[in-house]
Amino acid sequence: MPMPLDDAVNICKKTLLKLENADIPVVRLGLQPTPELEKKGTIIAGPYHPSFRQLVESSIFFDMAVRLIEECRPYDRKPVFRIAAKEYSYFCGQKNENLARLKERYGWEDIKVIPEMRAWKGYR
Repeated sequence: MPMPLDDAVNICKKTLLKLENADIPVVRLGLQPTPELEKKGTIIAGPYHPSFRQLVESSIFFDMAVRLIEECRPYDRKPVFRIAAKEYSYFCGQKNENLARLKERYGWEDIKVIPEMRAWKGYR
């Protein structure tokens, strides 16, 4: 039975965090998307996504946002997050999925995300 994509993301998320905490760099997650790989029938089974690493990183950012929100109760009706510009897309998630999930989870109408241009090191 092929592993579902969500399971693969969760396993890789935990593994990526452990490796980075041990100062072991991870160069690639998932397969390099190519026209050949995208052809129908090339991948027979198993989880594949052309932006697999972004799914993993976005899942990490969602977990961090939830942890931060839970520590900062009571919830604000108009939360504001300041995110390093280079991490902005990971925080928002593909197709803004993380923002939609946070809005639904906490009953928010809007979430403001401000990309910070100044450099800062690390996010975990």
